[in-house]
Amino acid sequence: RGPPLLTAAAGPPTASRSSMACTFRWVPYRSDARMGLNHQMSSLSCAMNEAAALGRSFVLPAEICTAAGHNSGGACIPFDELFDVALLSSFVPVRLANATGDPGSGVTLRAGCNAACARAEYPCSSHPNLQRRQSGLW
Repeated sequence: RGPPLLTAAAGPPTASRSSMACTFRWVPYRSDARMGLNHQMSSLSCAMNEAAALGRSFVLPAEICTAAGHNSGGACIPFDELFDVALLSSFVPVRLANATGDPGSGVTLRAGCNAACARAEYPCSSHPNLQRRQSGLW
């Protein structure tokens, strides 16, 4: 398999950013795979921006899957083979879900709770690991 498809030279995140103990997990629905990679990338970009707005490390799935209708036969590709995780970390600290020290699933934000609501109702001190389950586009 070659290098990640999205790549660029990027240094590691700064010490203050990499030491963030609070996380925000991207939890794509299984139906996202049926909608194709473009849909998943749209969802990913929204979640990454939300993690940055919340000042939390961004936890990504170990792999991204697409259905047979979008690829001949469908496929699951390890996330770090598709994307340059160091480059993503230049925007927000990133961790893969299968990495050592994975924080687990955490608390799921209630429906309708935007980033401002999440900051107010789910502070890092009492909810260090958050996730959002979103059906359809963010």
